[in-house]
Amino acid sequence: MKYTKRIYVVLAFIFATVLIALAAIGAVSLAVDDVKLRPTSSSDVASWIQAVAATLAILASAVLALRIQSRDTRIKRMGSAVVAADIALYATAVLSSIQTEFSDRQKVIAFGEGRRPFDREALDDLCDTVSQLDLQAIHEPLLVRPLLLLRMSVRKVRQTINTALAKCQNMTGQEFDTLFNILKNEAEVAKTAHQKISAAADHIEREGH
Repeated sequence: MKYTKRIYVVLAFIFATVLIALAAIGAVSLAVDDVKLRPTSSSDVASWIQAVAATLAILASAVLALRIQSRDTRIKRMGSAVVAADIALYATAVLSSIQTEFSDRQKVIAFGEGRRPFDREALDDLCDTVSQLDLQAIHEPLLVRPLLLLRMSVRKVRQTINTALAKCQNMTGQEFDTLFNILKNEAEVAKTAHQKISAAADHIEREGH
């Protein structure tokens, strides 16, 4: 809807410019007899028709170019929203799973000692994905902030998990509590980011109709 309004504004400006130009030519031709702008023969009429046709062709080309630009912009914005929503959904699932797995001291120690399997590769892959995401290439400003927060959240979780696994046997009660709070908070951040990104995607889709 926003881009359609822009198209109408540009077209109105072009049309108004053409009308002003034609009106100026007509005024000059009526005011000055020596200026031979009024058609007096069939060849003059043909020239006027060609001029009008050329003007209409330029107007039609402008309409087409603006529509193509609007469509391409909408496609890029929607594509960015789809990619961002997929990444946010995956991040929410991974961080929520980690919060559940690291829910008490015994589980953390078991992970650290290797007695329980932990899918570290999934967390590493997620961190690599959000780190390699080119936020400057995102064609929708509404997506940039939640994606940035999501990136920070994933990195914080990986750093926290790596630290906990390395020193789990020597962690104090307060350090365990800090670990659990961080995992809970970052899982909520990921969930909120996904909700905002989904809302932005819905907004972009509605604009396209």
